[in-house]
Amino acid sequence: MIEAEFPALLTREQAGAAVRARAAAFEVESASLSFHPFAGFIHALTLPRTRAESTIHTLVDRLTGKTFITDPWPELRHTGSGQGRVDDPRWNSISFENARLRSRRLVATASLRKMKLGHNSRIREIQSYEMIWKPNWLLAGKVGDQELKVLVDGMNGGYYVVGC
Repeated sequence: MIEAEFPALLTREQAGAAVRARAAAFEVESASLSFHPFAGFIHALTLPRTRAESTIHTLVDRLTGKTFITDPWPELRHTGSGQGRVDDPRWNSISFENARLRSRRLVATASLRKMKLGHNSRIREIQSYEMIWKPNWLLAGKVGDQELKVLVDGMNGGYYVVGC
């Protein structure tokens, strides 16, 4: 199995600042870095008329099956000690082959809907990773008297309130 991980591009302080950009009163009380499992695929999409080839990166959440087209990835690194990895609850996770199918289907759908390329586009998988661990910061803190838990994407600073 090919395993890799994305480096955390945001520090703890930057993760807190990302939340404070929208909620200035947020005070971080604790923070932990965790890694979430994804399958990763790089596809080449060849356009029928021009024969131009585009590269498309996708990630498939191994725990939920949600599939995303992403920006090109930063350089991947070999996996570390395995500390901070999110455990598989084993009730909704998907296989690598199912992830591959979902990834290809997303690229095909995007080529039809978004790019209006028609059905003659050719898609081929260039590279795949069974497991890519993506960093997330879990911040616990307060806004006034309200306690919050916020998950901050360790790569782009996007965040979601996951508990209050």
